[in-house]
Amino acid sequence: MNLKFVGKELFNFSASHFKRKDLDSGKSKKTSQKHGRLLNPRKEIFINIDGFTSGVGGVDSWGTLPREEYLLPYASYNYSYWIVPMLTDK
Repeated sequence: MNLKFVGKELFNFSASHFKRKDLDSGKSKKTSQKHGRLLNPRKEIFINIDGFTSGVGGVDSWGTLPREEYLLPYASYNYSYWIVPMLTDK
């Protein structure tokens, strides 16, 4: 079976053979942060869906905020989507 993700508005998504925790262990990154090429992919596929995203880094280092036009203003956000099963021909 295939799945289709549908929303009224555009949304961001990713699919990976790694759990988020596999790649980002939280605050203690010095001893446990890993890149995908250093891990064994899992059999499962993990879907991440985001309704909104902000910029990912500053122009001079990862320690600075993104440029203002790429920041999301502080507000209450919401979004929705549907997961629709799609039958496949065998």
